[in-house]
Amino acid sequence: MPTSRPVRQHGFTLLELIVGVALFGLIAIALYGSLQMGLRVSEAGTARASSLQEMRLILGFLRRELESAVPVVSISEGKSDSIFEGEREWVRFAVDRPPLRGPGGFYVVRIENEQKDGKSVIAMRWKLMHPDLDDNDDAVNQRVIAEDASVSFEFFGRERSAESASWQDKWSSETQTPTLVRISVAGPDRNWPVIVAPLRVNTARVSRSGRNLDDDDEDESEGDDNATQSDGGAPVPPDGADNAQ
Repeated sequence: MPTSRPVRQHGFTLLELIVGVALFGLIAIALYGSLQMGLRVSEAGTARASSLQEMRLILGFLRRELESAVPVVSISEGKSDSIFEGEREWVRFAVDRPPLRGPGGFYVVRIENEQKDGKSVIAMRWKLMHPDLDDNDDAVNQRVIAEDASVSFEFFGRERSAESASWQDKWSSETQTPTLVRISVAGPDRNWPVIVAPLRVNTARVSRSGRNLDDDDEDESEGDDNATQSDGGAPVPPDGADNAQ
């Protein structure tokens, strides 16, 4: 009577299992390293994009504020004083609208470097031009434009009409305003581009109460023109015209 032979079962040997586990571990390590590298590259790209966007916003804000500067000459007690002045680390100018919030009117704006928590920041202050607010510190609005950064300004123009236009580190003319302002921002981890802001050239005369005196002159001029018209709209003849006829 024939005897049945035992069926041989096929499987992995211990050596094959060890080799398989080792290969799987090497592949997992390689995949994990690639994943980590991809995440670091993605995070670096996101951080750089965010940094560039913040840089564009800060530079754009500084340029817009200076481009909106009005070359105002303040009239107080018969004396004129130009609102625009500046040095390398600060600039002071006037605008004809609130920088961020507030009622309408002329505002005095100052942008400068400050120290905050041991770091340099770019700060902006602004206040409505009004004699009742000259000594009121609570009327001053302020905002930090950029942290861990500093700004420098250069001014192009003629402080005196007899001089030739050139770039200067300081502007203190009482009658002239620069035509260009160069803005340079520096930070520890960024290479900021240098931008140039063109300024308005037509000077406005403003009283300490913030009233535009040029508008008053225009109203007076219009009143004089209207005075030369008769009630019927026909021009009033000059003195002696009737006798000439």
